[in-house]
Amino acid sequence: YATGGNAAIYYGLGVTEHSQGSTTVMAIANLAMATGNIGRPGVGVNPLRGQNNVQGACDMGSFPHELAGYRHVAEGDTRALFETEWNCALDHEPGLRIPNMLDAAVEGTFRALYIQGEDILQSDPDTRHVSAGLAAMDCVVVQDLFLNETANYAHVFLPGCTFLEKDGTFTNAERRIQRVRRVMQPKNGYADWEVTQLIA
Repeated sequence: YATGGNAAIYYGLGVTEHSQGSTTVMAIANLAMATGNIGRPGVGVNPLRGQNNVQGACDMGSFPHELAGYRHVAEGDTRALFETEWNCALDHEPGLRIPNMLDAAVEGTFRALYIQGEDILQSDPDTRHVSAGLAAMDCVVVQDLFLNETANYAHVFLPGCTFLEKDGTFTNAERRIQRVRRVMQPKNGYADWEVTQLIA
């Protein structure tokens, strides 16, 4: 790697979801920098995200501290722009990340969670932490295709849609926007977003 010319590192969820994931990612980045394999064509560190639209979800503002376009919720000018466009008031405090939600649930200050298309009991490296947090909540709603491990903690389970029943776009790790066209109507009668909207 160090002497073979241009070299790039690609890594996936096996690295990031490991109990030492953050440390491992830093080690990978340090290795690339120490060997000069960063900052020019044909080299670099490239994380491969776990789902087909993680990039798109982040772009649209699914982080608890960022709005669409990676605009931070704590910035007054940014918040004012979105408040005007959305015709609502936005809290300047960021929301909680999943580990913090689970901590708060164990403490009794976070009481409900709606989980759509995610098996957090399997994807989080600390399953005991996730299990304790889910068990402490008053209401867990899971919307998914399968009765996964997280669904065992659900008070309500809602059917999800397959990619064949969805219409829209996915943005992959290369930041390529890919058009997806619905092949069939949702078997449950509603698209995922319609279920969310009806519950809201």
